[in-house]
Amino acid sequence: MTETNASIHVLADETLGGIKREYVEVDRKAEVGEKIIVTSSDTFPEGFIAEVEHLDDFYEDNSFYLTKGIGGNFYLDSSDDLYRVLVPVETAEADEPQPADLIDVVSNLATRVADLERTIKRQKDEIDTLHKDNRTLGEELARLKESTSGVKGEKLFTADELAAIIERLLMRP
Repeated sequence: MTETNASIHVLADETLGGIKREYVEVDRKAEVGEKIIVTSSDTFPEGFIAEVEHLDDFYEDNSFYLTKGIGGNFYLDSSDDLYRVLVPVETAEADEPQPADLIDVVSNLATRVADLERTIKRQKDEIDTLHKDNRTLGEELARLKESTSGVKGEKLFTADELAAIIERLLMRP
């Protein structure tokens, strides 16, 4: 294979009724039915484009037969000939990331922002509820402290003392 800078080629696509389509060069092994472009060969001229008809299973170097040839030669020996696979731009496997459609990006961002705003609102409501509960419990604790410490003549007993008093009361005849 050759260097990694990709070139764009406009070719007629027979699967789409001959409509012209953009292809990008990709540096990888070819599969049956894919278009290739020759980059260096003694048999084929540089820039020769053809489709892979079938792979040569006898060799493991990914050599293959083409759907069209030159001078009766349809065989591309990948140990001697260099090529790149041509992939339609929509499905390009290029090394660089493909730019996303701006409308899709903005739409996805708007959806994420809306989700985050809902999450923030829910969390603020939960925090407010926890603050209210905390304040209510603090007020109740303060009332209990007042009632146990500030009332005259009121005696407080521990659970053990109260149990002992009840036992004595129950023992009386």
